Amino acid sequence: MLLPSERRRFGIALELVAWEWLVARKRKAGIRISLLHHGFQVRSGELDLVFEEGSTLVFAEVRARQGDWAWVTGLESVTFQKRQRLKRAAQVYLMSYQGRAREIRWDVIAYDGREFTHFPDAWRDE
Repeated sequence: MLLPSERRRFGIALELVAWEWLVARKRKAGIRISLLHHGFQVRSGELDLVFEEGSTLVFAEVRARQGDWAWVTGLESVTFQKRQRLKRAAQVYLMSYQGRAREIRWDVIAYDGREFTHFPDAWRDE
């Protein structure tokens, strides 16, 4: 089991690797994305990756599930309560956002210990 500081370092590293994986995947599809923020933190929570894809502002949650937590997928691990914390953090982010996006999308990038899976539009605001 990882100590909190080790877990945080692992999370930061995983988010950066997930970003590079997503950029390569999108590039192969001819889609350009640009990272605006990594690890945007406010009192209510943290937004792992904030990026623009065309006219869409994307908030992506990066989740790792392996070992004892493998029975819950990365997508399933983003509970209603977690989505509410992310939504509050996004509201703070949007107060200072100066970009051109007209739509907002919530994605999950899951890592199962072997590979990444991207779930675009993983949920809609409740």
